[in-house]
Amino acid sequence: MLQIGDQNETPDESSTLQVPDDRKQRLCSFSPKGFPTKVSGKGALIKHYAELPDLTGRMEFFDRQAFVLEGTNTLLLKYRGEIEVLPTGRRYDNRYIGFFSFNAAGLIEMFEEYFDPNVLADAWAGDPSSGFGS
Repeated sequence: MLQIGDQNETPDESSTLQVPDDRKQRLCSFSPKGFPTKVSGKGALIKHYAELPDLTGRMEFFDRQAFVLEGTNTLLLKYRGEIEVLPTGRRYDNRYIGFFSFNAAGLIEMFEEYFDPNVLADAWAGDPSSGFGS
C-alpha cells in the first residue's frame, strides 16, 4: 500500500493493512485546496490509492535516501517522483520527505508526507475532481 516503488510492482499491503483500522493514516498537511490532508482507516487508504493506476501512466520514485531517527520508531525517507497524469496530460514531478512510524510489531502505523503542493495542484490542473485526491 505505501511501498515506494514502480507502479508495476505488486504492493506489499501487509505492513500497513495489518495495523488496526483506527491507527492507520496518511497525513499531508500542506495538500492544496480540495486534496485530502488526512486519510484514516484501512478502507479509506485502499480507496485513496486504488484509483491511481487508472489515473496515471508511468510512475517512478527514485533518489531514495532513508534515515532512521535514532531512539524512535520512525524512518525518514527522502525521494523524488515522476508521474504522468492521464486526465490532464501533465506531469507530476515532485520531491518528497516521508515519515514512516512503526508499531512494536514493525508494521507501518502512520505515513506523513511533505511535498510542494503547487506542483501537485498544477499537475492535476488544480482540480481534484479530475481524479486522485477526490
